[in-house]
Amino acid sequence: MAIRLPVILIQTRPPDAAGERMVDQVVGELIGSPGFDLVLVEPLASLSDVASDRLTLESLQGDTVILDWNAVEDVLACWSDLGLSGSRSPHQLDLVPAKVPAGQRRVYLFDLRDAGSASDVLSVLGQIQVGQQVKTVQLGGLGGESLIRPSSATDDARQGSALVGREAETQRRSVGDDLKSKSLPVSQASEIEARSGIPGIPSRKDSKNKLDLDSLMDELDRSDL
Repeated sequence: MAIRLPVILIQTRPPDAAGERMVDQVVGELIGSPGFDLVLVEPLASLSDVASDRLTLESLQGDTVILDWNAVEDVLACWSDLGLSGSRSPHQLDLVPAKVPAGQRRVYLFDLRDAGSASDVLSVLGQIQVGQQVKTVQLGGLGGESLIRPSSATDDARQGSALVGREAETQRRSVGDDLKSKSLPVSQASEIEARSGIPGIPSRKDSKNKLDLDSLMDELDRSDL
């Protein structure tokens, strides 16, 4: 599942008409975007303890982007005064801060006065959002996780049973072939069959005895008549 990056737009009045058009374009691109959650709030310095915008900011989790028409140092100071956590993190339009250590919340601050166009802002936002996805994959531990699923005890038992079955079948076939290829006495062949577990084949002697008994029964019936 893709990580959505919160983008907070401080509703400071743009300095001119060009600035207003740039904001309108940025907002139009971010609304409904699958990778961003756009949040519009009043200037941070004006938020009271019970302001709904402040509660909204407090509910946000993870790395966050802040867009404003003021210096990033002033915006970060107001952010900290509200008791909100996060360290200023570098990006293409703000290369001054040092890289934030892993595990700390990152706040990407934009002074829109430094952006040449809406395209510049959207391009950098895209880079940050892609970085969020890469970081999520690394935290998931895919790099060190074995892709080979260890076999369970049940699987091992099934494989062992199948192997034993194949070995027994091979042994029975081998013994059967020996019996066919060698001229063994019937008694010895029966003994080998009994040891190997191969069902015995009725011998000719057994068949002859069965036929003699039938003839004797017929003679007895005729004598009674």
